[in-house]
This record gives sequence, C-alpha cells and structure tokens, in this order.
Amino acid sequence: MSATPTSKNRLRKSSDAPFFICLGVIGGTYVILIVGILLADIAYIFSADQSQTVDLDFNRDDADRPIASGSLLTSQFDRYGLAVHCQEDTDNRPTLIDNFNQYLLADNEQPIDDPLLSRDEQLAMLNKNLLVATVTPQAPRGKPRLDESIQYVFSWKEPVQLKELRCINIRGKSQLKVALYHKNGRQISNRQLAANPALVQLQKFQWKEPPSGPVSRLVISLPPGGAITGLRFVWGGHIPSAWEARLPFLSRLIHSPFTKALAKPEIQYSIRLSLITCTITAILSLWVAIPIGYLMSRYRFFGHSLLDAILDIPIVLPPLVVGLSLLIAFQFLPVFIREIVVYEIPAVILAQFMVACAFAVRTMRATFDQIDVRHEHVALTLGCSRFQAFHRVVLPDASRGALTAATLAWARALGEFGPLLIFAGATRNKTEVLSTTVFLEMNVGDLGAAVAVSLIMVTGAVLVLIVARIWGTRSMAI
Repeated sequence: MSATPTSKNRLRKSSDAPFFICLGVIGGTYVILIVGILLADIAYIFSADQSQTVDLDFNRDDADRPIASGSLLTSQFDRYGLAVHCQEDTDNRPTLIDNFNQYLLADNEQPIDDPLLSRDEQLAMLNKNLLVATVTPQAPRGKPRLDESIQYVFSWKEPVQLKELRCINIRGKSQLKVALYHKNGRQISNRQLAANPALVQLQKFQWKEPPSGPVSRLVISLPPGGAITGLRFVWGGHIPSAWEARLPFLSRLIHSPFTKALAKPEIQYSIRLSLITCTITAILSLWVAIPIGYLMSRYRFFGHSLLDAILDIPIVLPPLVVGLSLLIAFQFLPVFIREIVVYEIPAVILAQFMVACAFAVRTMRATFDQIDVRHEHVALTLGCSRFQAFHRVVLPDASRGALTAATLAWARALGEFGPLLIFAGATRNKTEVLSTTVFLEMNVGDLGAAVAVSLIMVTGAVLVLIVARIWGTRSMAI
C-alpha cells in the first residue's frame, strides 16, 4: 500500500530547491567559463583584425625575393595591390638604384645630423635601393637624373593606412610635398616637409596622431636631387576579388587566421609530428598501463602502497620539473644516447610518455577493479593457464577501458608543453608540436595563428572525448 505524502515530506521537497539552485550556480559558473573561452576563440577567428604592417625598403619584393639594383618598379608589390608611376610624365620611369653612396660626406666634413636619424642609420639607408626616376627603359648604372622635380604616385587597389615615409634629398634646400587621396578621389591632406641645411638630408615623415585614415593614392612631390628610401603602411591582408564583395562572410572564413595558419609549412609539420608522437605515446602508454594496472588491481604485496605513490608522481609533479628531471637523468648516460634522444624527436615521445602513461595506468587499474575476479577464477578451474585466462577472459572485458586509457593518454600527450620545452626544445620543423607552436606564435606576435592552433588542439581533444564516451568505459570518469 503506497503511503500518501505527508506534510513533512512536502516540506523536505520544497526545501531542496535552494540547495539545488546553489549547486547549479556553482557548477554552472564553471561550465559557462569553459564554454565561454571556447566561443571566444571561435569568435576571434572570424572577427580578428587581419591587417598587416608592410615596410617597403625596395630591397625585397612582396614574396621576400631580393630586388636587383637598376630594376624598374613594375609588379614587385602587386600582392599589396600597389602600383607606382610618375604622374603626368611618360618619359620618366620609377627605378630602383643603390648608387647614392657618392653623395656621402667625406670623413673630414661635419654634417648637421637629422634629429630623426642617427649617422649609422643614414649610412645603412644609403646602402639600400632608392626609388628615383630615369628616362631610359633600363635604369642607368651611373648617376641618376637629379635636375628636375618629380611627382611619384603610389596607388592601392584597396585603401591602406599610412604610417611612415622615408626620403632623401642630397641638396638639402628644397621642400618635399605629400598629398593623400581617398578612394573617391577626394584629397585627405596636403603636407610638406621643411628642409634642413644638411648636405645629405634623410627625413622620416610619420603619420601618428591623428592617423592618416584610408588612403588609396599617395602623391609625393620630390625636389631636384630627391629619392624615396622606404614606405610603411597597414593593409587589409589580401586583395578581395569580385565575389568576395558579394559574400563577405565566406570571404572572411576563407581568409581567416585559421586557414592562414594551416597554410604555414611549419604548422603543417607540427600537426603531422603531433599526430605521430601522440599515437606512439598512446600505444606505449597502453602497453605499460595494462600489466601495471592489472598487477595493482589484482594483487597486494610488500611495497604496494609505495609503488602506488610512485605511479602518481608524474601526475602531481609540475610539468616543467618532469622535463628538467629527464634532462638531468640523460646527463648520466653515454654521449651517443644523449645525441640521439635529447632535443630530438625521441625526446618528444619520451616527454609525452612520462606524463600520459600515469593517466593510462590509473584508468586501467580502475577498469580491472570493475571486472569480477570470479570470471578469471572460473577460467582457471576449467584448465586455462594464468596467461590464457588473462588473454581470453580479462582482456576482452577490459577492452572498453583500454580504449578509454588510450584516448586519455593521446589527449594528455597532445596538450603536453612543459616537459617538451625543457627536454625536447621548440625548434621549428624539428621538435615543434602543436603545444609548442602556440608558444612560438605568441612569441613572434602572431595571435591569430596561436588561436588557430589552439582550436586545432581543442578539436582534437573533443574528438578524443567523444570516442572515449561512446566506445570507452561509460561508468568510469575520465
């Protein structure tokens, strides 16, 4: 006969609400934090500013190939959508030369130093290619034409943000004029540089506050004896095609930091090396974890507690200490072994194995604890040897736990960083894996690539967890 709910039972049920609300708030805060950081990474990929700062010194083209002195400036910077010509002048052609060295002051002359440039910087700039105008189809190897004022027009297919213009005037008496134009042809500004009395005048023309704004055309009026030594600007990162204007979201997806990171050869190498080393680490971890987990689960012997504590050391030790301990341990081994392992690919596998195997051992021990020992005893009474009972009875029952241990070891190896940095190093195209790629990209200031690699690691970890939850041991927490 079922009992009717009493007022006491109803009171107890109603009082449970604040308790569960408290639990939900505490646990939900952590869940929201996890989901929030993942969503933030994804949002950054699609909303990050992909603009890049370009510093043209006319010594290398847009593919970082050297430009020979005497070259006509034609298509060397097409990647930036940049074209250069002399305004309303079909005779003069923009040319790159490096023969202004003859205009340097002699050692016994006293120059008036430009306040923006040191003497060493002046010498360094004069040993580089300079943009001047010539009248012949090919630039002359001798002295360039310096007897007239020239207007140079820099045109971009997509607006850019100007940061700095570097020019030289070997006569030091005339003024240089700079005009900026919008994409619709409207003039943004028109400024000029005051000349100083230095014989060789090197000048930096900078746009700081306020910024120059979107500029599609830059007109530089150089006085007689003038040349352009460099230009620095910020552009959007790529020149959009016609269809990208109609499908901006798809364009942003294709040209996102994620796709750009995947196109880098060093990141492709780190992905391959991570997949290989993590798989080898998972196999080795499972090879070790199965016998140790079975031994710790089935038998009690002298030193059992001590061995159990030793197996937990890689879990509780700081990762950097694990890597440092490996590095010190190998100092006592022969030199040829150190040369084969330390700061090589075997060091990556060993560093991952030292930490990942401990998690695999814990998982396999919990798996064997959940297997009824009577199944094994029945196999023994039916004439099986100890190995046959283990192979035919215990291992099939532990297969789901073994899959869980392998996936957990693989995921742990993927995220390993500290031991790798100390014991294997982070050398590009050698011992670089995904975790160290994040570190290297952050060091060079490429936050987009670092976030993209992080998302690759998150995706790998999620896939591993899905595999473990579907085909692994469901009743055991990972």
